[in-house]
Amino acid sequence: MASDKISVSVESTDVVYDVRVNGLPLIKSKDLSPRSLQIPAYHMFKEGSNTLEVNVMGVYENKEGDIIKEFSDKSSLYVSIVKNGNKVDAFNLSYDADKKVLVDGNKTYTGRVAQFASDDVKVVKEDDFVGSVILTGRFKNESISKKKEVVVRDFKTSKDFWIWREGDHIDSKDIDLIKLAYENQYQKIKSNNREDAIKPLYPMYELVAKKYNGTSLQEYLEENNVIETFSAVRTSNGNQYEIMPPDFSRTTFDILDDGRLARIFPDPLIWEFGDRKIDSRLLFYKKDGVFIPFFISNDTDF
Repeated sequence: MASDKISVSVESTDVVYDVRVNGLPLIKSKDLSPRSLQIPAYHMFKEGSNTLEVNVMGVYENKEGDIIKEFSDKSSLYVSIVKNGNKVDAFNLSYDADKKVLVDGNKTYTGRVAQFASDDVKVVKEDDFVGSVILTGRFKNESISKKKEVVVRDFKTSKDFWIWREGDHIDSKDIDLIKLAYENQYQKIKSNNREDAIKPLYPMYELVAKKYNGTSLQEYLEENNVIETFSAVRTSNGNQYEIMPPDFSRTTFDILDDGRLARIFPDPLIWEFGDRKIDSRLLFYKKDGVFIPFFISNDTDF
């Protein structure tokens, strides 16, 4: 039987980067040291055509301890998809110091010939490198991005979750509209109207419940105490965190997936306990001129 378990494997050196699956943020890494991660992404892929995107910026620490915002001769980023125990190579980015360009090679770090297909995952098309921007904290820096089309077979999906792809196009002029969406979410949480606050996120939670736990939406919400996380006061490690009014004093508008998704950095909607905080991590799409929260992204947790 085909498995619905699918993950993305990432190895990196001397780069900061974003990896996105179908526009959804999987990981935003700011760690310069070499690292290797395998991240479950069951709820981000769908049957058929998928888009895998990397957005990368060279950064390294020199011998004097200074942070240099350039590619080094060790800069690299390797991304693969793992399904049913089979690994399919998607990106093998490295920096050609002689030509001073980022290249996408045809071998993995082990030196073996890359595998671009398995029984149910296949890399079928790739775009060229394009200039882009990457958010590091609240600052935007120049970066390089690249997309590839990946076809996945034998993978059950939920049509309700993917409705956001039919939303309106988002551009920089929508900043006041998304601020209003954060304000509305705050008011619902502040008044402990938890049902209205969480309802737009039901399709995401239902998909997560099925893919990760094999349970119903209601069982997942109850077993993981999800409703409590939409309370005006939420408890973490014995401490009570209080919802704070949205803070837009350092706003950076982050528009993703060619204008289908958006959020604000730093997260303006937080719960506080002393100098500690919990971010809302909300991601929005726009429909009929209104921003709707539909996804909670953990990409900044890595």
